[in-house]
Order: sequence, then C-alpha cells, then structure tokens
Amino acid sequence: SCTPVSSYVESDDDENGAAAPPKDSRVAVLYAGGQWYEGTVVDVLDGSRALVRFDNYETANQVNFASAPFRITRFGPEPVPQRRGKRKAPTSSRPSKRPRRS
Repeated sequence: SCTPVSSYVESDDDENGAAAPPKDSRVAVLYAGGQWYEGTVVDVLDGSRALVRFDNYETANQVNFASAPFRITRFGPEPVPQRRGKRKAPTSSRPSKRPRRS
C-alpha cells in the first residue's frame, strides 16, 4: 500500500479551526514538497479530522483539516440522479363518462 508523502504542510493559521468536509466530499490537500493530492473523504473522525482516500492510492490517510492547507473541489455527497424515462400520464380528477340510464 502506498501513501502520498509522509506529512502534509502545517498551516501557520490554525486559528480558523476548519471543520472536516462531509463524507464523500472531494478535496485537494497540500503535502510537503508543494504537491497537491486529490482524494475523497471516506469518514469524518471528529470536528476537524477525517480519513481521505487519495486518488491512485489504496489506503486512506488521516488529515487534520484545522492545520492542513486544503481545497474542497466538490462538497458533500453527490446528489442522487433523477430517474429519466417515460412518465405516467397524470390521472384526471374528472369523473369518468358513464352511459346514462334512461
């Protein structure tokens, strides 16, 4: 199993207390050496820490979003696509025509 690099860049601005993005968010995290790694949040551990599975790597890494420079490239779970297909004709609220009795 491979991991991107040993540690991400520590931000000097820890006061923002950034919360971890929700599960299934897409993020880019700046690691040592100036390399951005993109991945998906697979589990939120607490307010600022989450497990991120980086693209092209098998394992998930713990990231502290309060101290790691990051970008959110897609927020939260992706919406469920609407079903497309034939729609049923709306039912009429008018009474059906029946033959009159004489």
